[in-house]
Parts: sequence; structure tokens; C-alpha cells
Amino acid sequence: MLLVGDDAVAFNRAFAAAGLDDDRIRFSPLMDENMLLATGAASTRGLYAAAGYFEALPTAGGLDFGARYHRRFGVDAPMLNSLGESCYEGVRLLDALARRAGTVDARTMTAVSDGLGYDGPRGPVELRDRHLRQPVFLAVADGLEFDVLQPL
Repeated sequence: MLLVGDDAVAFNRAFAAAGLDDDRIRFSPLMDENMLLATGAASTRGLYAAAGYFEALPTAGGLDFGARYHRRFGVDAPMLNSLGESCYEGVRLLDALARRAGTVDARTMTAVSDGLGYDGPRGPVELRDRHLRQPVFLAVADGLEFDVLQPL
């Protein structure tokens, strides 16, 4: 399933309303916690997702990230999701590269990037050959939450 936002919500509701979730599963690499909430618990049976981050991800970095987020923005803050965590991760990676390079010059940061790594909310990440190696997780919807099953 490659739908996002309202389209994903409408599809999942219609899928469940038609009884298709009785014996079929859905998989999406684009489903996040906000779409899950909007879909409603009655329409999430058999729904699987893959992402680098889920709010329920039980890593030390993820638990710390969530705690700091909720302390800063309060209990009424929007739900954390993969998109928000990816934005955070991008800024954190830029900071780590700039510190290692001693500059924000892109060529210099690229030249010193190999092997740079740290533990973030999604777990350990590392730059190798100008690519970020990072875990991706499989989760299943459990009502209005994701249950992280395993890394892929």
C-alpha cells in the first residue's frame, strides 16, 4: 500500500468495512502513527508497516527522544512519527558531520564522513560510502498503536 494521509485513511477504512481484513493483510512503508490514529482501531487489523522509527520503538535513544519531546512540548503535542524523527535525525547528522569536519562545507564534510556513527532514536546509524546505514523495523498495528516486531 503506497497511499499517504487521507488517502491511506480512506483506503484502510473501506478495506475493513468491506471485510477484506478478515483474511488479508496490508503492508505499507509509508504508514505512520498519525494515519493509524485517523484510520481508527476498527480498521487497522492486519496492517503492517516498515519504517526507521516508530514511537513504540524500544531503543534507549528512542525512549530518550520521546521523553525529551514530551517534556518540551507537553502531552498535547502531535504524536511522534517517522517523519518527525527523520527531520531530527537529519539535523543531528549534519551537526555530527560539521563537528567532525570543523566546517559546514559540503565537500569537507563528505571527505570525512566515512565511518561516522552514533546512536539515535532508531538505534545505531553509520555513514559508509556516502550512504547512511540504519535499521528499518517491521511493525504491526495493534489498535491505535504499532507493535514493533523486528528489524528487517
